[in-house]
Order: sequence, then C-alpha cells, then structure tokens
Amino acid sequence: ILEKLLADPEIGPNIHLIPGEASWIGGDITVAVMSNVFIGNPASSFSGFIAKSRVALGFKANYL
Repeated sequence: ILEKLLADPEIGPNIHLIPGEASWIGGDITVAVMSNVFIGNPASSFSGFIAKSRVALGFKANYL
C-alpha cells in the first residue's frame, strides 16, 4: 500500500517516512496525534487513545 501511495502524484509528496531506528512508541503516538488525518485500527488500544487525544485537541479527521 505504501509503495502505491508514494507513487501517487498528489499523495506521494506529502508522505514523510520515519526511519525505523528513529521510531519509539511515544514518538509514534505524537506523530499520529498531531497528523492532519488519522486512520486507525478500531481493535487497537493505541488507535483508541490517539483518536480520543485528537478529539480532545479539536482535530476533526479521525477514522477508526
């Protein structure tokens, strides 16, 4: 899926990849909370936490 999104002329330039070695759970949650759009897995407790945090901060684009 990521390869197709990166190849898309409109979406691709807006995707920013975080290297695996720079990834940690707090950073991942922060990036997800502050993103323009969040699409999460409804079975994930992390997704639920992120969606609730985004609602509390006034973000409208949440999809679980």
